[in-house]
Amino acid sequence: MPFYRPAWKVQDGLFDPEAEQTLRSIPVADCEAAADITLRMFFPFDFAPSRSRQTAVFGTLERQVIERGQFADFRAYDRAKRKPPPETVRAVTPSRWSAEGFYKAGFRPEQVLIVPHGVDTATFRPMPDLRHQVRSRLGLADDDFVFSASEP
Repeated sequence: MPFYRPAWKVQDGLFDPEAEQTLRSIPVADCEAAADITLRMFFPFDFAPSRSRQTAVFGTLERQVIERGQFADFRAYDRAKRKPPPETVRAVTPSRWSAEGFYKAGFRPEQVLIVPHGVDTATFRPMPDLRHQVRSRLGLADDDFVFSASEP
């Protein structure tokens, strides 16, 4: 699939070499091949069925409602408001809260997949030495509760 914008380019060095090699080893599908599933992860939402057997659309509904501004045009929004999504369309969302919005919009429970956001624990991990150093600089004890702190 081409990049969304022509100015976007492949960038190496974002992952460790082994992960980058694994990603490069994934074969490119023939442009005429039909996929088992199409996952759309872009905005505005497009809940129209794809050529695949299943279409999954990633989205979040923080207000628990699908809003006009989340669609490319009024016709797509009007279709979503008037009739439930086709059986081959699924919504993928990161929380039960957001899923409620899809249920209210006519998605059946089996059409909504809740997939919590993941975290790369190799990048985001406890750093006790740095934590102690920052707390010391701010005059905080290691067991002080901190809701929010910033330097003046």
